[in-house]
Amino acid sequence: MGIPIKFALLWHQHQPYYKSGGVYRLPWVRLHCTKDYLEMAQHLRQTPAMHATINLVPSLLEQIQDYENGAEDILLQLCRRPVSELNDSERDYITKYCLMANKERVIARSGRYSQLAQQHKPLTDQELIDLIVLFSLGWSGEFERDKESLARLISQDRDYTEAQKNLLLDEHEKIVASVIEAHKALLHSGSIELSTTPFYHPILPLLCNTNSATEAVSDAVLPKIQFASVEDASEQLSTAISNHSRLFGQTPTGVWPAEGSISDEALRIIADSGIVWTASDETVLLNSLLHSDNNNIANEYGAYEKYFPRTITSGDQTLTLFFRDHHLSDKIGFDYQRWQATDAVADLIAHCKYVRSEILLHYGEEVLKNACISVILDGENCWEYYERNGFEFLSQLYAALVDEQEIDTVTFSEALEHIGLEHIRPINHIVAGSWINANFKIWIGHPEKNHAWELLAATKKALEEVKETIEAEAYRQAQSALLKAEGSDWFWWFGDDHSSEDRLIFDELFRAHLQTVYALIKVAAPEELFLPIIKQEATGQYSSMHRTS
Repeated sequence: MGIPIKFALLWHQHQPYYKSGGVYRLPWVRLHCTKDYLEMAQHLRQTPAMHATINLVPSLLEQIQDYENGAEDILLQLCRRPVSELNDSERDYITKYCLMANKERVIARSGRYSQLAQQHKPLTDQELIDLIVLFSLGWSGEFERDKESLARLISQDRDYTEAQKNLLLDEHEKIVASVIEAHKALLHSGSIELSTTPFYHPILPLLCNTNSATEAVSDAVLPKIQFASVEDASEQLSTAISNHSRLFGQTPTGVWPAEGSISDEALRIIADSGIVWTASDETVLLNSLLHSDNNNIANEYGAYEKYFPRTITSGDQTLTLFFRDHHLSDKIGFDYQRWQATDAVADLIAHCKYVRSEILLHYGEEVLKNACISVILDGENCWEYYERNGFEFLSQLYAALVDEQEIDTVTFSEALEHIGLEHIRPINHIVAGSWINANFKIWIGHPEKNHAWELLAATKKALEEVKETIEAEAYRQAQSALLKAEGSDWFWWFGDDHSSEDRLIFDELFRAHLQTVYALIKVAAPEELFLPIIKQEATGQYSSMHRTS
């Protein structure tokens, strides 16, 4: 059959830091563990010949470990209590969140759940117990749903008891506690690679300098106060690497930068950290090629340029960059959910084989050896839109990929090893951008987003002004709170790009992290930190989760 084309798949698993005041304000870490994170590992365990990369963001891992040690979110606390003891506002809270599930793919699987979702009157005690159980079952992965204990509850469909409710919540806690160990086992089996992301998922180029937004959008409206902290960007990465190494017993060789966001400065930081490979979107590569007259980054392979990694050098460190197939990645994230699994898998395989045949036809076998199709996307958010949480799609996809002789599934480190650094062309400059439209407009430029950056910059300045006069531990804790506020998700929900019922909570969490900094350094926080940043309702895409993909 000749030389196969390398296929590198990366699932990016991340959640922002939801904890404030000693409790998790939102339940999405726990619920994605019970429905997605373990399930994704189980799919790969079922097909050990399938090689893939899983990117685990440290802010997610930190929260999973916290749950393992007994932490709870508000929803879990309320669901644990006997429903007869709940007041009206608590019952409303449970009802609101227990209806946050895909109506077609999750709620419609249960007659009782569908009935409760259509009710407009307050729920009785029995109805509320049923809702909690059915929501928890809906947020259970398919491997878990097939187990006898959950299968019995599913077939019962109604009239659950308090004891059954709490036993199911106990099962969910066990699932959460098994997620990290499941990934350790996969890592040690050799079938997967684990990569990391700067700790609290910041947009690294914007941390280095918010002015980097003008590289892709020359007329970008910037915050009135510039934020520029290469030191924070470096700390976000170094703590991620050390945390990953401590948890998994191996230093990561790869980094998926938050939102695929890279710049020359961000890449220098990544290279200097000893990381071997990173990745971004094909649109960032195209933008860089279009804005350069440097022969070292000449477009040699036309439409297939994205399938060939590049190297960039910082001092004596060489960093390899992979570029995701935007079309194919988004097909998994947004399109295949409406297809029959068999047809979707066939389409993906056909796409890969077509790319292989075209490279082979136009450039020959020696060039094909250096090609790699990179598919990178969020690994938790799209599955509730698939039938059975994407179970048939993923099962059939992995089986088809490992059986296809023209495709070789690899981790990104394996791809780099197979290609060899000597066969990878250099690139001397990257136009700063992300995997969304090759720019940063989702995170900067809107008045609300810019105001958030200004608050962040002012807080950073206040912290640095007292650095030499406060106790080291107080500074460490304040710096940790600041790093949490640098996460990308807060800025995602400011402005008019996206909509969610939880937008105001994200606003509160962002400001709470900054308020914590001032409290720790014993400086009065500015009054505006106690006022909502969000002034208008967004008109963009609605999501019941923290984001869509």
